[in-house]
Amino acid sequence: MTQNPTALAGILHAYQYRPRVENELTELFRAFPSLRAHEDVYVANDGRESMMVAVRGTIPISYRGAVYNIPIAIYLPPAFPSAHPIPLVTPVAGMRVKDNHPHVALSGECYLPYLSRWVASHSSLVGLVRSLQQLFAASPPVYAVPPGSQPAPTPHRPPPVSRPAAEHTDPRYHPVPQPTHPSAHLTPTHHPAYTQPPAHRLSSGSLHSLQSTPPRPTIEQKRAQLVKKLEERLSQEQKTMDTKMDACNEDAKALAESQQTLRRLRQTFTAAQQQQQRNLEQIQQADAVLAAQLLRLNEAQSGHRPADELVHPADPLSAQQMEAAAEVGSLDDLFYALDRSLQNDVITVDMYLQRVRRLAREQFFARALQNKVFTVQELHQPLPTTTSHPQRAVARARPRSSSTGGGAQRSWRLSQVLSPLPEPPQILTLVRGTQGQTTVWVATRHGSVLVYEPRTRQIVSRMPALSPGKRINALLQVGERVWACSDDNTVQVFSAESRNLVQQLRAHTAPVMAVCSSAFGGQRTTVFTASATGEVCAWTPEGQALARVNLSRGITCMCSCENYLVLGSERNILLLDGQLRGVCSWEAHHRLVKSLCSARTHVWSCSDDQSIKVWDVQNLTPGKSARCLKVFQPQRGRAFCLEYDGQGTVYAGFFDNSVMVHDANTLQVRDVLHVEDAHKDSVRALQLI
Repeated sequence: MTQNPTALAGILHAYQYRPRVENELTELFRAFPSLRAHEDVYVANDGRESMMVAVRGTIPISYRGAVYNIPIAIYLPPAFPSAHPIPLVTPVAGMRVKDNHPHVALSGECYLPYLSRWVASHSSLVGLVRSLQQLFAASPPVYAVPPGSQPAPTPHRPPPVSRPAAEHTDPRYHPVPQPTHPSAHLTPTHHPAYTQPPAHRLSSGSLHSLQSTPPRPTIEQKRAQLVKKLEERLSQEQKTMDTKMDACNEDAKALAESQQTLRRLRQTFTAAQQQQQRNLEQIQQADAVLAAQLLRLNEAQSGHRPADELVHPADPLSAQQMEAAAEVGSLDDLFYALDRSLQNDVITVDMYLQRVRRLAREQFFARALQNKVFTVQELHQPLPTTTSHPQRAVARARPRSSSTGGGAQRSWRLSQVLSPLPEPPQILTLVRGTQGQTTVWVATRHGSVLVYEPRTRQIVSRMPALSPGKRINALLQVGERVWACSDDNTVQVFSAESRNLVQQLRAHTAPVMAVCSSAFGGQRTTVFTASATGEVCAWTPEGQALARVNLSRGITCMCSCENYLVLGSERNILLLDGQLRGVCSWEAHHRLVKSLCSARTHVWSCSDDQSIKVWDVQNLTPGKSARCLKVFQPQRGRAFCLEYDGQGTVYAGFFDNSVMVHDANTLQVRDVLHVEDAHKDSVRALQLI
């Protein structure tokens, strides 16, 4: 036996949690110096033997004003502290385990509430020994017997082997004397330490008397003994069950309190999660608005156009109002300059008064004109339209073929100009009806849709804006329906025949910027829509949602090519497969990507950096950028739109009111169409009829 840390480490080699066991033993020896540890063989009730570390010694208890030393042994299983230790009461010579003890069996095994609630992270050997002290102080487990008395029979249990002999003669053991009658009291000073009585040699006569057969008990005696044993066993089991039941009740109470705490925490967490979700939705809406405004700002700034060309009055009354407001503001600035000049003695007082009098008269008439125009506008008095607005014109150009040399060349002539329109156009698309009729749908910047009949050269229908002030960013015909992407975060689906609204899809949380359709791998046609915050949704032609992914980057345009979904995002181009999984992305331009179109196995892109690029997506390596086949630098300003006719020609609309014609096979410029007679502003949309 030892308390040396080095020796402890030598006997703890078989334990998985060796540092924890060593710390537990060190704390135990510090609290109870009478205990020692050594290796011992533990024999279970079923006869199995296993080598364990055994802690042996005595623990002091206070009983009726006196201190007694109770001999114990504690076996530590190899899985300790995950498995609880095994405490035993080991009576020495002159001691006997008390019958019907509430916590100690006749074999010496201890049954404690501390063991039933053993937790590896909180329980310890010191706590176990202190629990034994408390229980034994209330009811000592052993008592002293007179020398030479017959020991009471005990249940059979294989004793632990290798028990040191000195343990039986240790003078520190003070057994608790067994009182002879109920009124007897324990007097520890009258009971010295017990020692092992000497062995007596048996004579042949005594051996013969021992071997003589005792009288057989009667049936009544056997029945009484059996009933007594059963009552003792049932009483012991009842006490054990009561102890376990008390422990279970305490555990149930603790679990109920924990459940209430968890319920409160869950309610708090749910409320916080809902608040965070509301905050996130508000942030997403604000982010969508900022993204849309940023796109418009980039579009306005990249053209380098003066403010007078960007702002156009809606009617002559508005023009007069703007001119009068500008005049009033300029006169206010002139008054401020005159005040500064007078303070700095640049002009005299007479000159100051003369000019202020004249300018004040002019400002008075300008403000009077403002008030008059405002009054007329409130009364909604119509005024005749004397001027047409260049941004409200839709021109139609028709190619003419002529044979010169060895090939066919195309020349162009102006076929038709539809102007003025009631509202500024934003985007247009060709719609074919089931009876073969063809119409052009024009989306305006105010959110309404105009239907133009090319044969009659008239606007045959007008669909008002569902959300006033929210413009339409893209139009596409899919089967018998026309899909419109709006700034109000919805996709509006119209019937191509009746021109009525069929559906309004609300899967996006930001302005919807682009739409395209494709049948990847010969499957059913799928419609894809993309928003300004990177939300891409897949739909059936009937408007049922199939998939949704958030790319967390603004989308400006979209097309399909070679089983890929191609998206323009700021300066980059992204490729997705039919399941909306990312394939690759790369930086295609130095500024915002304005438009995309697919021509066979190539993707054409135009940007605010005044370039048009052609990309090869047929020989694409996943994860790498596509190979750039051609870069056009036309020096005509930036290109706004691209359109492929399906027969080898790609058209591009430019800032300088021109349309450039490219050969998709040779990647060369074929022609430049000047439409100054039709457009006084940049060409922002193209549609082949």
